[in-house]
Amino acid sequence: MKSINKEFKEYLYRHHPMELYKSPQIDAFAPSGLSETEARLHFQQAAREHRDLETDKLRMKYLSKMKSIEGKIRTAEDRLSRESDQYDAAKMSSLMSLGASVLGAFMGRKVTGSRNVSKISASATRTTRQRGDVKRAEESLEQLRLDMQDLSDRLEAEIADLIRELNVENLELEITAIPPRKGDLKIGDPTILWTPWQMTEQGDATPLF
Repeated sequence: MKSINKEFKEYLYRHHPMELYKSPQIDAFAPSGLSETEARLHFQQAAREHRDLETDKLRMKYLSKMKSIEGKIRTAEDRLSRESDQYDAAKMSSLMSLGASVLGAFMGRKVTGSRNVSKISASATRTTRQRGDVKRAEESLEQLRLDMQDLSDRLEAEIADLIRELNVENLELEITAIPPRKGDLKIGDPTILWTPWQMTEQGDATPLF
């Protein structure tokens, strides 16, 4: 019996390790004795909590960037408003200069006089410059809005990837096999059990239970 017990311990040591399922994403082990399906169910609550935590981290990661762009957008909107006002003022000034010159022509002054031409030209140049400033302000604001939308899209994409990754059906599971220590194996007293069998006419043994 000592020999049989020793061989049985050797068999248990080599063929019956304790298998544990581990989720690398959650960095946690499921209790021993669970099947893969049971292990996934065990990780369900932990995966949900981990997903919420990581989602909050992602939002905080993008929040500072979004706040920075929001500040730049407000500055760009103020600049566009200011440039638009200056452009409108320049247009009005140009129209008034032209109108004054035309009115002067009716009153006997030459519209094409060097002074009038210089004044009209300067007004037109200022108007053109202001129109360019408005266009550049609009382009800058539009680019900032595109940057904000890009950040928002990237955040939503990363959250979607996180949700997909931490879905219990998609969790990556690693199996860790822990063999028993021979010194910890305890073998109980053996039990002999007799079971009834019978022989068929063909000489085959069949159980009667």
